[in-house]
Amino acid sequence: MAATAGIWKELLARGIRVGKDRVQKLMQLHGIRAKGKRRFKVTTDSKHDLPISPNLLDRQFSVAEAVRLPPGMQCHKSTCCPEE
Repeated sequence: MAATAGIWKELLARGIRVGKDRVQKLMQLHGIRAKGKRRFKVTTDSKHDLPISPNLLDRQFSVAEAVRLPPGMQCHKSTCCPEE
């Protein structure tokens, strides 16, 4: 139905007077259909038997203490600082 409306609007813009139902009938008669939306394609295979690459960087993501904001940049305690 969306394809019919798009073609109908284009015909009206070009000055061709025609009804939506007529456009739909002609599209069905000639087998004209809209392209379907592409489905999501999975590109990652986590269940493979290949060896996992070593962690060459060995980055540590632990923090010694929380960041302290200046008084003018304080946020609401329940959302930003639940441990205090």
